[in-house]
Amino acid sequence: RLGTSVAMDANGTRVAIAAGYGSTSGDTSNKAGNVIIYTLSGTTATREAVIVAETNYLYALNFPTFGGCISMDKLGERIVVGHAGVTAGGLTNCGQAHIYKRTGTTWAKEITFESDYNYDYQGNGVAISGDGNTVFMTRGAGNGNSNERAQTHAPSVKIYTRSGTSWSLQTEINSPAGIYQNNRFGGLNTGAVGSISCTNDGNILVIGDGGASSNGSSNNKHGKAWVFTRTGTSWDSGVALTPSGSLGTNDGFGTRATIDDNGTVIVV
Repeated sequence: RLGTSVAMDANGTRVAIAAGYGSTSGDTSNKAGNVIIYTLSGTTATREAVIVAETNYLYALNFPTFGGCISMDKLGERIVVGHAGVTAGGLTNCGQAHIYKRTGTTWAKEITFESDYNYDYQGNGVAISGDGNTVFMTRGAGNGNSNERAQTHAPSVKIYTRSGTSWSLQTEINSPAGIYQNNRFGGLNTGAVGSISCTNDGNILVIGDGGASSNGSSNNKHGKAWVFTRTGTSWDSGVALTPSGSLGTNDGFGTRATIDDNGTVIVV
C-alpha cells in the first residue's frame, strides 16, 4: 500500500510516501507501516530514509494507520506522521502523532503526541505549517458512540506550537457540529483518511467533515468544510463551507480539503 499518504517540500526536492502495510525490522508479516523519504534531482529519486512504526499493532486492526495521514513542512525538515489506530500506554486505539526532524540526511523522532482515551484515533488527520512552527492533529473523529471520548466530547483538532525543539499545546478546536455518530471532523475513524490542511504560516486551517448534515436536515450527510483563523494566539469560532442544495445524501463534501499557502484558495 505504498502511497497511502504523500507529502512534498516546497521546492519539490524531497518527498515522503507512506506505505500503510509496509513491513518493519525485516519482518514481512507484521505490516506495521512505514514512511519512505526520497530526495529528487531532476528525474532521479534516491531513497534517503525509512521511518518505521514503533509497534506492530497495526496488522491486527486490519486498516493502515502509521502514515495514514502525513504532512511535511516547506523546507523538508520536519514531517508529522499520524498513527491513529495504535494501542499505547494501556489504551486501546488511543492514537498517536509523531514528529520527525531531519539533520542532514538523518531523520530522528522529535516528539510523540498521545491521546489519553481508548478508541480516540488521535492522528487520523495531521498537518504541519510550512514554516514548521505549528502542527495540527485530529482526535475522536467519526467514531460516534463507540468512541469512549466521543460519548461526551465532540471530535476536535489539537494545535501545538514549537519553540526550538519544544512543543506546547496552544488550543483545541472542537467540531462546531457537536457530538453525532457520523461526525467526520478531520477524517475517518480508521486513520486511513485525513482531511485537514493549513496555510504556510499556520494561521488559517481548513478541516473537512464528510459526514456533516446541511440545509436543515439532521442526517443527509451532505458534508461540510470548516475554516478557522488565528490572530496572535487566539482562534476564531470558524466559518462553514457548505455544498449547494443540489447535492445528494451521503455525498461526503469535505472528505478531502486543502488550502493554498497564502489562504486564498480552498479546494474541497
